[in-house]
Amino acid sequence: MIKRLKKFKNINKTRFGKEKEEKMIYKRNVFFSLFFLLKNKN
Repeated sequence: MIKRLKKFKNINKTRFGKEKEEKMIYKRNVFFSLFFLLKNKN
């Protein structure tokens, strides 16, 4: 079971991991830019 999960994780990293990471970074950047804009307004 653990071995199967490890294999699945590795597949996820190569196939989906990059896309997920890019989306997360993009979302984080958008969130921080909006946050700083709101902070600067006050």
